[in-house]
Amino acid sequence: IHHVRLEPVRALESTISHEIKEAAAEALRLPTVVPGSREPRVLAVVDARGERDEWELAKESRSHFWHALTALRLTTAATIVQVVEIEGQPSMVHIGAPLVRALDGEPGYWRRVAVLTPDDIPGLEAMAQTMCDLDARPPNDIPSIVLAINRFNRSLRPAIWHDEVVDLAIGLEAAL
Repeated sequence: IHHVRLEPVRALESTISHEIKEAAAEALRLPTVVPGSREPRVLAVVDARGERDEWELAKESRSHFWHALTALRLTTAATIVQVVEIEGQPSMVHIGAPLVRALDGEPGYWRRVAVLTPDDIPGLEAMAQTMCDLDARPPNDIPSIVLAINRFNRSLRPAIWHDEVVDLAIGLEAAL
């Protein structure tokens, strides 16, 4: 979906190790990651290759990821959280070690799980492309729907309850 490959996670350590060798040990040390969690998980992988600067590739990859994640959230009504972000080079010979950041933490008590079929992919791709097109607009020509979508995404991150209510209210505009 929009340059993002979704890999189901059966064993967290081996799934991460398959993509970026050295990142699994770092990810499992984070307090936000529960190795034996029974929650449905997926590893979202953005492969970015090219002659451009590493930072430019990472920035572009992050945009692709957010567009795909937003499309998934809006079209499936899933309460998808991002537990950890890993950035690095998959080969054993690389410039630096993978960068591993803790983000939202494991989900709470209730979650709506997204179930995808191959027939869903074209619609998700179209929705992610729409997100990309909206983000590509000049700063003074961004429609209010972009703010609403950003608030909708932010409402799924841990926050004080009244911040979540405000984010959900503004995010409702994106959902409608």
